[in-house]
Amino acid sequence: MRTNRRVHKKMSRVVSHSMSVGGVILLLFLMVIFNLMGTSQCSQLMKSINDKERQLVMCKAELERSVAQWESAKASGNLERSLLKRGMAMNYPNPRQIIRMDGKGNPLPGQTSVALLQRRANAFRTAQYDSSVRGVSSRRRVR
Repeated sequence: MRTNRRVHKKMSRVVSHSMSVGGVILLLFLMVIFNLMGTSQCSQLMKSINDKERQLVMCKAELERSVAQWESAKASGNLERSLLKRGMAMNYPNPRQIIRMDGKGNPLPGQTSVALLQRRANAFRTAQYDSSVRGVSSRRRVR
């Protein structure tokens, strides 16, 4: 019986050692698998970031081209040329026709164009009198 105990003790030591070695090997295997998964996800994210950066560079270049094209079209000579090409002959307003406004939409004081506009509005109101007030009939008399 003694031999059985010794064999059993040796076997239990071997089993416990093999269990701990197996646990360490399993732990290393799991670490390698998680590391590979993390590396794969990182490489996918890097590819996605690189694609987005390329797209950003392309959009910035397109924006610069559009801004340059708009600036060239907005120049006075090119603007008049493009309007004439489309059949729109437009002239710039006279300085008396320009009214500068503040942020609230009210005309800035001291402008001759504002005074001219107010005089015209008063003249228009005076010209549009109500005929019933003055006693004038709006019907024509037929003879």
